Amino acid sequence: MRLLGCKPGPIVGEVLRRLLERVLDDAELNSYERLQALVPEIAREAERQPES
Repeated sequence: MRLLGCKPGPIVGEVLRRLLERVLDDAELNSYERLQALVPEIAREAERQPES
């Protein structure tokens, strides 16, 4: 939520779900720094296409 700059809500869960999908596809992404860098991109995707 701090990285997104938002309060608890559906967008947080959606971003976490999409991050998990990315890590399951590519385990090398599973580090704090890499995931943190992906959050803004994934949040924009989630806002445009909720719950894919």
